[in-house]
Amino acid sequence: MTTRQSYEMKDGSVLETAKHLDMAPENVDYSGATAKTDPKEIALVRKLDWWIMPILWLMYWLNYLVRTFWTRP
Repeated sequence: MTTRQSYEMKDGSVLETAKHLDMAPENVDYSGATAKTDPKEIALVRKLDWWIMPILWLMYWLNYLVRTFWTRP
């Protein structure tokens, strides 16, 4: 079952939203995202995490170094 809502924007266009009510509530969290159950999706997310997190850590560490040593005379 799907419910639809329409909103009229300031420029005259109409924005339509749909809310699906047929999803099982135990698989949906507070934001409406469903649980990951597909093994391929889980493996992909884990692979991306292992790729992205070291880069973010390096950027954070370099930011710390720049802030620390840039201000010294």
